[in-house]
Amino acid sequence: MTIKHIVNGVILILLLSGCSSLPAIKDDKAIGHIISIGRDGELEEIKKDQKIRLDPGEENIEKKADFYDQVLTGIRNYPKNANGEIEVLIYVHGGLNTKKNSLKRAQEKYKAIKYAGVENKYPIFVNWRSGPITTYSSHLARIRQGEVSNTAWLTSPVYLLTDIANSLVNVPKSWLVNGEHAIKSAVFRDDDYLENYRDAKNGVFYTGSEEGFTTWGRNLQWLVTAPAKLVSTPFTYTVARPAWDVMLRRTNTPFYTPNDLQNKSHDIEPADNPGSGALYRFLTTLDNEISTKNLPVKVTLVGHSMGAIVVNKILSLDLDIPYKNIIHMASADSISNMFEHVIPYVSEHPDTKFYSLSLHPENEDREISAKGLTPSGSLLVWIDNMFTTPETVMDKRSGRWENMNRVIPLIPDEAKNRMHFKIFGLNDSKEKGGYVIEPQTHGDFGDMKFWTKSTWWK
Repeated sequence: MTIKHIVNGVILILLLSGCSSLPAIKDDKAIGHIISIGRDGELEEIKKDQKIRLDPGEENIEKKADFYDQVLTGIRNYPKNANGEIEVLIYVHGGLNTKKNSLKRAQEKYKAIKYAGVENKYPIFVNWRSGPITTYSSHLARIRQGEVSNTAWLTSPVYLLTDIANSLVNVPKSWLVNGEHAIKSAVFRDDDYLENYRDAKNGVFYTGSEEGFTTWGRNLQWLVTAPAKLVSTPFTYTVARPAWDVMLRRTNTPFYTPNDLQNKSHDIEPADNPGSGALYRFLTTLDNEISTKNLPVKVTLVGHSMGAIVVNKILSLDLDIPYKNIIHMASADSISNMFEHVIPYVSEHPDTKFYSLSLHPENEDREISAKGLTPSGSLLVWIDNMFTTPETVMDKRSGRWENMNRVIPLIPDEAKNRMHFKIFGLNDSKEKGGYVIEPQTHGDFGDMKFWTKSTWWK
């Protein structure tokens, strides 16, 4: 068996692993609450017990319009709050989520919100393909220089071997970067200043649940698994980075699909809404309903991890949708993008409030993945240390309190009093139903009651 056969076999396994079928929708009403988006931003129509893919072609435009109208009908008929407003919650999940798990979680959260009572909101779940297998396989066999290539599979063995070779070349650097992080987070940590924020001082609230917490077990596990980390770190440092790049691509395609960006004659008149991505079409449809029919809607935007990148892109659109609350849960977007999109919106809309939720810095830096066999740190730490090359602190992740803490003084006064930052404590706690109260890992945010204000603030 040649190297070529091995490489092609790996690619085939990756491709097949990303093609698992979706679980059946058990509640017909949940269908109108889930916007399922394909890898190129196209709408995926979900029906009970089956999934029908809708390509971005004109032949499916009526089916798409019917789906968006189904969602809008649900919003129109939803009970108003005491102020005569219909509250809509748009939730965007983060990276490293398979389409199967995303759909399952959306159904579970739909049921929970449906019976939430006084804080009830009309939920819309934006599901996009961010799984590690499907994104890395796209890097190998589908995407070249930001575009879909029908011949990419021919060069996929070269890309895979280059990724492996780069991992070996980057061994010293990857050990140095992650070793420095490990020493800094374990030896020189000083988070005592967080105690100053137990009373929500200056828009910052530390929950402070630390009683009985010790780090010796986690540090011991790190030491025991250190030899395995020496092997896994270079590959995590290099091979995972292209998957991150494809995930970033897929935060754009829900607005503008590859079809929208093809070479076209400049003589063609531009469309009113040039983006055919599923999320963009839904938002423009909702915007039109608000503008022409005075639909009394107030929207809460919630983005977990890379979902916050999508939320920030929503804010950059020239739409008249009123966003009442903007929530970043462990945002994987950069601080500079937050300053470019969130702060201007909050400054210009006095009724809008922003909430940023972060792990305790100790949990952020020392999170354990794969039983401790991979580098320590949350996904945000991996992004800052391995998947990106920040020019300044402003290019680091805004969801890490260690980063955000340094730039809060730069927030202009017209927005600062409506921007809130919550740091969770070190003790794990859950309530009935398994909902997380104090997230200890990056993934825990997806299991919180993100539709309730008590999750965002005090």
